[in-house]
Amino acid sequence: MASGVNPSEMVLLNLLTMRPMSGYDMWEEIGRSIGLVWSESFSQIYPALESLSAKGFIKRMPKLETTTGPKARKVYAITPSGKKQLTEWMSEPYKVRNLKSELLLKFCFGYNAEPGITLQNLEVFRATQRELLQIIDEQEQRFQKDLAGHEQLPYWMLMVRFGRMQSSMYLEWIDEAVREVEKLDRARRPKQDLTAPKKLPKVRLPKYATY
Repeated sequence: MASGVNPSEMVLLNLLTMRPMSGYDMWEEIGRSIGLVWSESFSQIYPALESLSAKGFIKRMPKLETTTGPKARKVYAITPSGKKQLTEWMSEPYKVRNLKSELLLKFCFGYNAEPGITLQNLEVFRATQRELLQIIDEQEQRFQKDLAGHEQLPYWMLMVRFGRMQSSMYLEWIDEAVREVEKLDRARRPKQDLTAPKKLPKVRLPKYATY
C-alpha cells in the first residue's frame, strides 16, 4: 500500500476531497454515504487523522473551526501531497478478502442443529435483508438530493445498485434454501412441525448498515 497508508486513512482522504471536515463530520458523512459498504468508529477516525497530519497529507483549517464551547472541533483539509497519495492508492489493485459469514458457517453444519433452527436463522436473515433494502431506498433518495450535479453521484448510485442487487439475490437464495431445509428437516423428524416460528427475534441493524 502506498507509503504504509491504511484503508481507514484513505477513506478520510477521499472524504476530504469533497470539502474540509472535522472528525465528527467525517463519521457522519460515512454513515450517510459509504456506510453501505464501509464503517469507521471514532476510535479509528481520530488516530487516523493524527497519522495523516503527521505525514503531511492533511492540514488544520483554523478559520473554519469552532474554538469555543462543548462542540469545539478541529477541521481538516487535504494537502497536495495527500492528493498524490490518494491517486497512488486508487491506482493500486484492491485486495480480495475472504468472505466470513456466521450465518453461512452455521448453514454449512446445519445437520448439527435441531430441526427448525436453521429455518429460524434463514427467516431472521430474510427480515434483515428486507430492512436493508428499505435503508438502501432511503439512501438513494438522499444521494439524489444531496449530490445533485456532483461528479461523485454516478459512482454512489452504482454502489446503491450493487447493494440492492445483492440483497435481492440473498432473498432469492433464502426462498430456495427454506424449501430445501424444510424437506431435510421433515426427513429427520417427519411428525414434528418444522415450519419457522411465526414470532422471530427482533432484527436490529446497526445505525449504518453495510452490505
